[in-house]
Amino acid sequence: MTNETVQQIIDRAAADPDFRTALAHDPLGAANGAGFNITADDVRAFLGRPGASDAEIVEELRSRMSHTGLGAKGQNP
Repeated sequence: MTNETVQQIIDRAAADPDFRTALAHDPLGAANGAGFNITADDVRAFLGRPGASDAEIVEELRSRMSHTGLGAKGQNP
């Protein structure tokens, strides 16, 4: 997963409330459903947590989304 792919996902989440909500509930499924074709290992490597479980990765992504204002409710502050 490249930085460009990550930026595209972030841009899409910022512009599309439905995608943002889907990311909050199923980050990998939502990203792949939108055509980004990433794996759990890609996400682990990007986050610098190669040994993390799927649940830990999902929690990390949710936490990061909430800190950027792209929380699970799909609304920016």
